[in-house]
Amino acid sequence: MSVQHSFYIQRSIALVLLIAVFLSPGILCAGEEPDTIKPNALPDSTRPASYLTEPIDQEKVTDEDWLLMHNSVKRGITYEETKKLFPNIGDLTTEGAGAVLSPGQGLYEAHLSITIFDHPARIEFNYRRDDKSETSLYTYYWQIMHVDSVTAERLYSRIKEFYSSLYGSCEEERETFEFFQEYCSWDVDVVTPSLVKNIYSADHAYIGWGD
Repeated sequence: MSVQHSFYIQRSIALVLLIAVFLSPGILCAGEEPDTIKPNALPDSTRPASYLTEPIDQEKVTDEDWLLMHNSVKRGITYEETKKLFPNIGDLTTEGAGAVLSPGQGLYEAHLSITIFDHPARIEFNYRRDDKSETSLYTYYWQIMHVDSVTAERLYSRIKEFYSSLYGSCEEERETFEFFQEYCSWDVDVVTPSLVKNIYSADHAYIGWGD
């Protein structure tokens, strides 16, 4: 093989590797947080997820990254594995302690404080304990709990638009109990995200979403 031929082969391999780096998914990676959600700039959410194993720097996580965390944080991981990803996660406690569930049901939760859309929020991670006494993550969702009704409407519309741009139109429901509730869910092959808005009064509202 000539030296010139060898050079062209090496250069071609280097170019392929460089292109692969630029095309690889960037979920939950460093980046400047944009003012608005830009779904078209995100990796294709239908690609096989590249699950994370290294600690995550929350200060570098964008709003879009949080919304698509289901592409990067795998269900079935243990609480200990979750804590490696998010060192600031709270302690594991009985799910719904003092409310509905009891310790004997083997359901647990842990909370992580975050900031999203410039609002303080938290992620609730829910676990089951199996026969081997190991915890297993089965769902998680986000909560913005202390906003007024105008802010809740704006956030609800923003998140709904984002998921709809990726997964199509959602199935909507509206109900009125002692408060007004609006619910939106997407049934797709990869995930089943859902979004809920509760309006208790003009000054008290809640937004929650997850998978």
